[in-house]
Amino acid sequence: MIRLPILVQFEYHTDAVDAACLAEHLHYALNDDPAVPGLRIPTLFIPQDGTDDMPKPRMAPEADRVLVVVLAEDHLAAHAQRSSASGRTWADYIVRLRELCDQSDSHRFMPVQLTQHACSIDARLEDLNFLRVWDIDDEKKRCRVVARRIIQLLLRRLQPHQSPEDAPPLTIFLSHTKPGTSSTPRRRLCATRNIQSSSPKQRRDTSQPRVYRPDHTSCERTGVATRIFRTFGQSKSCAL
Repeated sequence: MIRLPILVQFEYHTDAVDAACLAEHLHYALNDDPAVPGLRIPTLFIPQDGTDDMPKPRMAPEADRVLVVVLAEDHLAAHAQRSSASGRTWADYIVRLRELCDQSDSHRFMPVQLTQHACSIDARLEDLNFLRVWDIDDEKKRCRVVARRIIQLLLRRLQPHQSPEDAPPLTIFLSHTKPGTSSTPRRRLCATRNIQSSSPKQRRDTSQPRVYRPDHTSCERTGVATRIFRTFGQSKSCAL
């Protein structure tokens, strides 16, 4: 059997009609969309046997690299901790899929949040960043956002050389003066930037949590350093 270089594996609750419909649209976007002719990305859907039970968690053996896309919504969140006929839970199923992805550098785990409370599946997944699309009302736009993210990750999986994984969430600090002041308004945007030390002795302790002190002009987090440029007026911050 000829192995595929890459494959997208869709996972969702078997009773989730909206998630299954989105998976079909994503399959079309990755294979038959005239906007990207010739893309032809193989896809695999979660098998369904007519019950609420989930299959055995596994990575698709047909491909060298697998991108597992979890379409999380209310059905999955509501049944996450309920035991099925086999005694397993959907939470254990999703967590095991993530563990299989983490065990190999060739695989990737991508959770998508389709509804507002869908990310509360299990405490073991709280450290993940779900792709948030629940606040996108237009179904076509929602599909495009998810498909674009999938294609981005697929391109990274196919790179012949090792590359850094996704950058951490971007934090932007905006400083300005109040209206009516005599000073000239100034704006400064400063994005977080990864710092890789060449000396092991100079590396930051990654076991320490993020520390933010408003009374200082610096913000430190694991592997990331950010400097807030001194400006006149008030400072505001927002996380993207």
